[in-house]
Amino acid sequence: MTDRLRYGLLGYPLSRSPSPAMQNAAFRVVGLDAVYEKFERSSLESAKKFFESLPFEKISGINVTVPYKTEVYRWMVERGDELDRQVKLTCSVNTVVASGKKFKGYSTDGYGFITSLREKGVAFKGKKALLLGAGGAAQAIAIALKEEGATFVGYYYIRMKRFHIVEDLLLEEGLDGRQEREFYIGLKELSNRYLPSADILVNATPVGHFSFVEEHFLHPGLVVCDLLYQPEGTVLLKQAKAKGLSAIDGRGMLLHQGARSFELWTGTKPPLAQMRRALEEALA
Repeated sequence: MTDRLRYGLLGYPLSRSPSPAMQNAAFRVVGLDAVYEKFERSSLESAKKFFESLPFEKISGINVTVPYKTEVYRWMVERGDELDRQVKLTCSVNTVVASGKKFKGYSTDGYGFITSLREKGVAFKGKKALLLGAGGAAQAIAIALKEEGATFVGYYYIRMKRFHIVEDLLLEEGLDGRQEREFYIGLKELSNRYLPSADILVNATPVGHFSFVEEHFLHPGLVVCDLLYQPEGTVLLKQAKAKGLSAIDGRGMLLHQGARSFELWTGTKPPLAQMRRALEEALA
């Protein structure tokens, strides 16, 4: 009898996460003896202890979600683990491949977002994008949009009223990072200054029960995205749909970032159709 491979999701809270249903369906389809579990850890101390124990628990890989993406990045830097290019740009990890005592960290959020919008026919080159939120996912998406040729990308830390404009990506001569311009600005002034010319608007905050955007800013041609995937839809997406705009929730991003993680862990092409079906069933 072979040992079953173990994977899972580190974060808090995890009670509503559909990732186990999606990943376990993928394992069944490809015939892999593996299981995807929820590793819910409510404190930073317990999360770090769990992270360090991956080899001893015989866990081959994990996804990382809020609130630990940037913390896992710091822990991996301290350990001297290998970090993917996207991780170096975003300082955020959402996928870990654990092989022995050394790990490799990846960020698949940007890939998931870009792929999900591309499925909807959204183009990025020459576009202007505004993101509300400044967490690991928001920063990963901002970097991905810049790499796809967006001419203006900014993400906004609402609580601190701090706006970051990504101006350049630095990956030359051993220098990994990004150049940003940062300044303080209120939400109303931010909306007045940047929303009228935006092509893509993204809610990357955990808030779905009300909208940070006044309806008159939702102009024709604007693509409105929300990383949340509430079955009833967020207030922002309802606003967008009422105006006849393209309104995209976070299901596609969740699917594609998870599929990319599956491929990194297993070296196997992910069964997208079955993963999508399992995801929809879990969210129904």
